Amino acid sequence: MSICLGCGGHGPLHRHHVTGRGCDGNYLDPELLVGLCWTCHHDVHDILRTIGCDSPGSVAPGVAGRLTARLLRLAVLLGVMATAESVLDLRAFLDDLSRAVDTWSQEADQLVTQAGTAS
Repeated sequence: MSICLGCGGHGPLHRHHVTGRGCDGNYLDPELLVGLCWTCHHDVHDILRTIGCDSPGSVAPGVAGRLTARLLRLAVLLGVMATAESVLDLRAFLDDLSRAVDTWSQEADQLVTQAGTAS
């Protein structure tokens, strides 16, 4: 039994890929996972479906599309986490998120560099 990062409840957890899949069907950040109870996992995906960001087909190709999907999907998870009633140990998640954001930053930098050379 573990603690759900969404609600702070105890019980079996589902592994949730924070940034989901890209347009090619591969996970954008396969190592960026959190444990959510069934209810929170379902709630996160309901919100993602509502805003049209749950399926790989909703991700535009290219760096900008991947970055947009990552940020939207992360925002949804953080919104669910913000409603948790208990104080959670977020260190492991924040460490994984820090590494992922560094990778996103490098991809965005490449996009800016490419745009600069195309001018």
